[in-house]
Amino acid sequence: MAGYTRQSSSSIASGQAVSAVPLNNEFNQVQSAFDASSGHNHDGSSAGNGPKIVLTTSISGFLPLAHGGIAGKNQVTTSNPAATNDTGEGYAVGSFWGNSSTKRGYIAYAVGDDAAEWKEIAHINKDGNAIDPGADNTVDLGTNSNQFKDLYINGTANIDALAADAATVTGAITGTGGITSFPTFQSSASGTVSASTFAGYANKRVVLSGSSAATYVLPDAVSGDQGKTWIINNASSAAITLDVDGNSQTVTKLTGSAAAVTTDITIASGGVAELICTGADSYILYGSGIA
Repeated sequence: MAGYTRQSSSSIASGQAVSAVPLNNEFNQVQSAFDASSGHNHDGSSAGNGPKIVLTTSISGFLPLAHGGIAGKNQVTTSNPAATNDTGEGYAVGSFWGNSSTKRGYIAYAVGDDAAEWKEIAHINKDGNAIDPGADNTVDLGTNSNQFKDLYINGTANIDALAADAATVTGAITGTGGITSFPTFQSSASGTVSASTFAGYANKRVVLSGSSAATYVLPDAVSGDQGKTWIINNASSAAITLDVDGNSQTVTKLTGSAAAVTTDITIASGGVAELICTGADSYILYGSGIA
C-alpha cells in the first residue's frame, strides 16, 4: 500500500520478545499511510494505490454535498416539476429538473412533503439573443413590491399597454390608435365651428393648421357634460377664438390672473390650451397663448 513500508518485520515475529519500539514504528507507518493529504488513495494510478471506488455500487442513496455529491437526484423528463416531486422521491434542495420537451430547467429550493418549491431558471433561447418566457403574456418582469430600477433599451420597446408614473419624451410620438386617457386627434376646419360640431370634438386633441383663423362656439353645457375635455392646439399662423357668449357660458381662465369671463377668448398661434367642462354653463381653461 502506498505510504506504508514495513519497519520491523524481523523484530515482530514468532519467538521474539514483545517490545514497544518496533510496534510503535509500524503503527506510525500505518498512520502515515492513511493521512488525508499524504497517505494512499484509490485513484488506481500506481502500484500501492487502491483501485477507484465505484460510487454507484459502494453507496446507497445520494452522495452528500460535503463529499462532492448532489444530495438529491436530478431529473430530465417531458413534464414540469410539481409540489409532489419532493424529498420522498429523492429530491433535495439544489436538485435540477429539465423538461426536454420545452427545453426549460428548474431548481428545487424546498422539498418538504407535497410542498416542494421549484423555480424556473431564466431561459436564453437557442440563438443566445433573447430571454424567452416560454409562453406569451405569462411572466412579469419584477413585481409591484419588488421593482427593477432603471431600464435601458437601445431599440424598440414593443408594449401593448403602458402605465407610467411620469414620462419624459425627447423625440416625436407617433401613433395610430390613440393613447389611453389622452384625447385622440381631431383636425379642425377654419372659419366658424358650430356648437354642435365642437361638442363632437369633446375628449379629443383639436388641431387647427394652415393660415386661416377659426372660431369655436362653446356648447350650451349641462351638468351631464361635466368632465368633457378639449385640448386645443393652434398650429395655425392665425388666432383661434372661443365664442363664450354665444350660448351664455362662463369660462374661468386659470392662466395669469385667474378670472371668470363671459366674453370671447383668443388662443394665439402656437398656443396649446385645455378646456374642461365643470358643470352647467361652466368651463375652465388653462394653457399657453390664452388672452
